[in-house]
Parts: sequence; structure tokens; C-alpha cells
Amino acid sequence: MKRFALLVACATLTACAVTPTAVNPDRVTLNATRMTVLFTDGTSCRVDLAAGGSGILPECPHPLRYDVEVQGANPLAPLLGDLVAPYALIALSDGAGRIWHYRSPASRDWTFGEGRDD
Repeated sequence: MKRFALLVACATLTACAVTPTAVNPDRVTLNATRMTVLFTDGTSCRVDLAAGGSGILPECPHPLRYDVEVQGANPLAPLLGDLVAPYALIALSDGAGRIWHYRSPASRDWTFGEGRDD
């Protein structure tokens, strides 16, 4: 009977243990001046791109490195300004060597897979 009670106690403790899940970038939005990264835990981090296209996400609980390579202006930019995203390649990376690739505007990802994890 003691063995059964011990087995039930161990099973209960194991079932109640919370296993941490990795927080990953889920979506990236970009305009001419700012990039926003949305994470799987609901966190949103923004960076002003006027200072440059690479660095560490500032004041973000998930300190990922970002590299933004603007490939050209969106042809609708003269009409819509910051409402449309420039054509760009975006890479986010963490200290563990994981890299997430995005394209802007997001509609360009239909063949590449938004947020593909390499």
C-alpha cells in the first residue's frame, strides 16, 4: 500500500510540474521607420530603425538580435506612406544560435514560410 501511495504521489507531482516553453518570435511587422516583433507569449517589442538596421531589440524581455536588409521601397509608398512596408529581409537570432527569417511585406512569405526557423 505504501508503494502505491508513493507511486500516486510521484505521478501527481510530475503531472503538476510546469515545463517551461520557449518563447519565440511569432510575427514581424515593418514600416519605413519602425519594426515590431510579436512573440508567442503575447509580448510586443519595437525598435526605431532610424538608428540603423541591426542591433539588439531594446527594452525587450526577449533580447534577440535583429538584422534588417531593406531591398527597396514599396511602389505604393508615395501614395500610402508608412501604411505600407518596404521590401526587406529580416533575421532575428538568439544566443543559442537559432535564427528566424522573415520577409516584408508579409505577403512575400507565401512561398518562404513566415517565421521559418532554421
